[in-house]
Formats: sequence, C-alpha cells, structure tokens
Amino acid sequence: MSNFTDLVNQMTVETSTDIKSYVHYLQETGEIVKIANRQTSVEGYEVLEVDYSEVKELKLGKKQFSEFFVAFDATLKRVALNEVVRNHQSLDIRQQLYQIPITNNPADITFVKDINNNILSLSASESLRLNKVLLHQCARLSLNFSVTANNDPNILHEHFSVNLQDLLTNDCLDVTALFQHDTRLKNISIYTTKFFQTYSIEEI
Repeated sequence: MSNFTDLVNQMTVETSTDIKSYVHYLQETGEIVKIANRQTSVEGYEVLEVDYSEVKELKLGKKQFSEFFVAFDATLKRVALNEVVRNHQSLDIRQQLYQIPITNNPADITFVKDINNNILSLSASESLRLNKVLLHQCARLSLNFSVTANNDPNILHEHFSVNLQDLLTNDCLDVTALFQHDTRLKNISIYTTKFFQTYSIEEI
C-alpha cells in the first residue's frame, strides 16, 4: 500500500511539472493581467510560458498578481516571472543604482568614453544582439542611464534613455547626441538600474 501511494505521489509530481501555464502581461511594465491554461494570443499583451508550479499559488488565490511581474532575467538571459521584493526600509540612492565600472573586460553592455573628442558611445555584446527571444520580448523597453559627478550619483549632469531595440539592431550608438547640456566626459560616472548581468566603460 505504501509503495502504491509513493507511486501515485511520484506520478502526480511528474505530471504537474509537465503542465504549462501562460502568463499574459504588459511588456512595458511587466504587469500580469491573466494566467491561462492554453496558449492564446490576446491583442496588446505578451505571453510567457511557465511551468504550472511557478504560478500555482497565483492560480489558487494564495498570492496576488501584484506580488509578481515579468521581466528580463540577467542571469538566465531570458524573460522570466519574478516575485516583488518588498523592503520598507529607506534606501540610499547608491543602493538603488548600479555604478558602471571602468574596465576592458567584455560585457553585455559597453560604453566607450572618448574623452578627447567628448563622445560617449554605447553597444551591446554580440550574444545579446543575436538573441532573437530578447529582441522580440523586450524590443519596446528602454534602458535608463545617469551621467553624474565622479563617484557621486547625487550630482546629476545628464539623464538619457536608449531604446533596447535600437541598441540591439545597431553596432554602436552615439549617446552624446542625447545630452541636453555640454557635459564634459572627464571625471564623470555612469549609473543605471541593472538590467543585464555585466556592464563596462572603456576609456580611449
């Protein structure tokens, strides 16, 4: 009897892991609008296929849609379901923004800072530009950057946004064209909300 029960439990687990659910969400915000058992296209919404186990508590009403969102996962290099991390403690701006390091190491997102000509260019790695899933799922997203005083995100010089599709479909973008002021590139830092796994600034 015990062996039979174990077999049934094992079959139930294996079956549940094979079941797929389909999360409909707004691409611009990642907000979840519904979860379906079948893959259907709904105008205005993107669809993410997930294992039933990932959305089981949502479908049973144990958790709310507002506790989750869909976004690109820098580690997995794909769009995934994420749980909202709630932190009621006030955060310093340095904890909210990622300072892009000056390094020659290969990175997902690379700035090239030409100080002599005062030109700041931006490019994505070849692996990202060849990622068709990323291009399809995140094309309308924008990456936001802040140019600040050196090592001080509280002194803002420039703030600009780059459309991800433009970045992925071009070898390089001149982002100084987006500057609103005649900002000099010497002694500056660049901050962003970290979306990809690696970033770098190369100085020439």
